[in-house]
Amino acid sequence: HLFFTDTGSPNKTDEEDFVRLTLPQQRLARTHGQWLYHRNMVGLMPAWDYLLKSKIADRYDWLVNSELDHFFSPSRAKENIAAYLQGMEEGNKEDKASLDG
Repeated sequence: HLFFTDTGSPNKTDEEDFVRLTLPQQRLARTHGQWLYHRNMVGLMPAWDYLLKSKIADRYDWLVNSELDHFFSPSRAKENIAAYLQGMEEGNKEDKASLDG
């Protein structure tokens, strides 16, 4: 797992599973309660850019984005991905062809 935050985060900087990213300048200050409110892509795009350019994404078949305010169950995600792939394998010719990307 990796956690992404911005370079202005007041949290510790020595944690190996945190990646600090530079975000585009925003209209509101980082300390404002509405900073990045309904603006998830401001942080997501730099995170995906990092994952792709660093080739981390190349090491995995699946990448899952989860927000801190969302409930996420890794075991259920794994079960659902497996069920999806099984459905694709048992599907029509087009479904099967899409399994290879």
